[in-house]
Amino acid sequence: MNDKQDPANLPYYTNHSKTKRRSGVSRLFVVLVSAFVLSFLGLRVVWLATSKPIFLLEVDDNVAVDPRLNVYQAIDAARECHEWESTSPDSDVSKVSFALAEGADLIFALTRGPIAGHFEMIRRTNYSYPDRETFVTAEVTTRSPDQATKVCRMGNEDKKERGVLIWRDAGLPLTSINVTIIIPLHLRSHKDVSTDLAMFSHSISSNFDDWWSPTYFRDMRFMLSEAPIDFDGLRARSVAVHTSDGAVRGSFDGNSINVQTSNAPISFSAFMEGLDAGSNITLRTSNATIEAMFGVSHSMVNTTVRAHVHTTHGAVRLLTDPFQSMHPNSTFMLNVSTSDAPVAVYMGPSYEGTYELSTTEARAEVDNDDNVEDPSEMGRQRTVQWTTNEEHDYVRGYSYWSHNGDPSREGMDRGAVKISSTKSDVTLYF
Repeated sequence: MNDKQDPANLPYYTNHSKTKRRSGVSRLFVVLVSAFVLSFLGLRVVWLATSKPIFLLEVDDNVAVDPRLNVYQAIDAARECHEWESTSPDSDVSKVSFALAEGADLIFALTRGPIAGHFEMIRRTNYSYPDRETFVTAEVTTRSPDQATKVCRMGNEDKKERGVLIWRDAGLPLTSINVTIIIPLHLRSHKDVSTDLAMFSHSISSNFDDWWSPTYFRDMRFMLSEAPIDFDGLRARSVAVHTSDGAVRGSFDGNSINVQTSNAPISFSAFMEGLDAGSNITLRTSNATIEAMFGVSHSMVNTTVRAHVHTTHGAVRLLTDPFQSMHPNSTFMLNVSTSDAPVAVYMGPSYEGTYELSTTEARAEVDNDDNVEDPSEMGRQRTVQWTTNEEHDYVRGYSYWSHNGDPSREGMDRGAVKISSTKSDVTLYF
């Protein structure tokens, strides 16, 4: 857009464009370089689709809070507390390990008191414990065991809720432990997992995403603070993460993902189902960057995805549908906001709908590639229309596919994109 001349005496300039500033080769270079940068961060390159009904997703600070854990907050509710055992005569590591009954509707881990450490969830990779292969196992280790730190089995058999509580009386010095939940190798489908572990970094093993035999979960909630979380290839109906001052890195395949942190970056990729009522993505942080790629796991049907991406004082870079796998006529709703930092959003070719870009003391830009081919292979042409003001800090318009460039009301009304920042450029790439 910035190679066009703004009319001298008009506050707004409108363009119906089937041409572009950037050549197809250079645009492909931009996408590939961007994909390489994100891949370098350890993310998978994925692609995007979305929905129209709800544009602003509701922000819920308690999104990762599981109310079912309220009854397990006190040691008085414990079914059994276990003694620390030395792992070997030559080791200074002590351990508590016990099996949780199979078929749980909820697996959980929580701490109370001055305790910090690391939580890990893994899938067993061998049959070293054949008598436990139908059970989830909880292991807790430490290098500084004392009787003031209790490891207790918790749960309710009637509700099929089973988990572990690590308890330490308030006022005692901070101690460090590791908590590991081990999922049996041959069990592929599980229900809910919840944690309430302040000051515990989290890591979810990538071996749940085995190509031939992946492990699926229903709803997962990870509640932590002042610590990072890393999950790779997690498959679930929904995942909710809430932390603070901790980076979030992950990849996800499912229907709903909600990630909230502060003062730390988010690096994320997702395959969304987008079926029926559609899928929701929420990524929120502050004073840090967000880099993400969105895709759909059902490329042969129309999908609906809504995404809300927000930070402050941090750049945002989003790749959507870079490999053109989004099915035509799918719906995508995107709201991106930051402050004092640039935004770059790369839209997949299937996107149709409106868009609105705004900033202050900088430029709002649209970069349209007229060399892109019709993703439906029906020989249609894409029209990208835009209107800007004289300051070039606000742009609105729409994009649609049609035969002979004729207006398509259905396409123009299909999706919506809104991008805002302050004091930095915002750019939308078609």
